[in-house]
Amino acid sequence: MPQQEFVIPTVVEKPVLLSVVIPCYNHGEFLNEAIASVESCGGSHWEIIVVNDGSTDPLTLEQLSVLKAQGYQVIDQENQGLSAARNCGIRAAKGCYILPLDADNCVKLPYLTRAIELLVQHPEVGVVYGNLERFGAESGLVQVPRFSVDLLLRGNAIDACAVFRRSIWSDIGGYDSKIPDQLGYEDWDFWLSIAERGWQFLHLEAVGFAYRCRPASMVSGCNIPEQRSRLFEYICAKHAKLYATHFPAVFAGKEAERLAAVIECERLQNDLLDAQEALTLERDRLQQLRDRQVSHLAELAELRQSQSFLKAELDRLLVHCAAQSEQIQAQQMQLQQMSTTLESTRITAQMSWWQRLKRRLKRGLMLN
Repeated sequence: MPQQEFVIPTVVEKPVLLSVVIPCYNHGEFLNEAIASVESCGGSHWEIIVVNDGSTDPLTLEQLSVLKAQGYQVIDQENQGLSAARNCGIRAAKGCYILPLDADNCVKLPYLTRAIELLVQHPEVGVVYGNLERFGAESGLVQVPRFSVDLLLRGNAIDACAVFRRSIWSDIGGYDSKIPDQLGYEDWDFWLSIAERGWQFLHLEAVGFAYRCRPASMVSGCNIPEQRSRLFEYICAKHAKLYATHFPAVFAGKEAERLAAVIECERLQNDLLDAQEALTLERDRLQQLRDRQVSHLAELAELRQSQSFLKAELDRLLVHCAAQSEQIQAQQMQLQQMSTTLESTRITAQMSWWQRLKRRLKRGLMLN
């Protein structure tokens, strides 16, 4: 009888559909919130990759150690900037779709599931993005416009938190880590590179994620005029062909933006003049009120002085009246004593008179 061959069953791993890459540089206090937001979306074919970009903050390092102990994939590297951190995470990713998520932001339902569905249904689409909700130092919903290459060339309106095909990242060569002084706009440069290759962008009419607004964010540095000029010069030179192809529309759009800015500036100047005029009137009114207040305070001071004088005079009169009252009481006592004495004298005199009368009457009777 031939010997039976035993086959050891192998565990077939589920293919990873989506890789969420979270670069982290000293943002450990927000990291759990970001991870929880991804896990709340409920994707069973998703993976989370955290890239520690040379963090030095003790709390962040402790949090990263806890995540490693819990089985999360954490990749450590020296501090090389956001582009390098994203590239590092995407290189290790197994998913065919990528979502870069900053460590201080949060994903919203049902963004990820819907984005993957759209990418599967539309092979011509390379990127799916949604609206965003601000929280932290600022709050409110931001309605991101529908995609237009001309609009993208004039400035970036699409945040990095968008789902795209991993194959596009490989074709482009990843995020550009040579942007001057790592001032930002890596995502804008990345979207321009994708647009150059003819991929379509699809806007999802829903809130894709929550964007934490902090005063000291990287984007704040991009808004310094000198640094912003350097960034635009770098990006325009890198994507010169795309700008040349769409130059008329981009120029017209920029001119429209400039004209709108001029009109808005004029409106603000008029508003400022109106406000200054209103402020002048208000200052005059306030000065009048202050003058009246000074006058009233002077009158009040005089009244208080008169009050003090009258109070002193009243106190003097009260003392005088008290003294007069004591004198009157003493005089009344003297009069009372005199009245008592007079009454006593009268009674004594009357009794003496009666006695004399009695004696006279008695003598008269005896003579008769």
